[in-house]
Amino acid sequence: MAACVGAAIVSTFSVTIVMAQELFPRRMATASGTIAGFAIGTGGIGVTLLGAVADRYGVPAAAHLINVLPAAGALLALFLPLPWKREAAP
Repeated sequence: MAACVGAAIVSTFSVTIVMAQELFPRRMATASGTIAGFAIGTGGIGVTLLGAVADRYGVPAAAHLINVLPAAGALLALFLPLPWKREAAP
């Protein structure tokens, strides 16, 4: 089960890189590197913070917090500019 969940999480990485390249079409390499570094950096910070939550409030509290994070990510994604809407504008 852990391998399947890990594979599902890693499978979205290339989609994220391509989306970053579409947001910065003239700086594709910079976009790729920035997004990869941001993902790895925020993952490290997130694991540290979740460990602190687990130490302070217990593992179930950290697990519940993990369940809320995708909703927060979805809300933040609403503010991303959509390339196909940008091209259709006069």
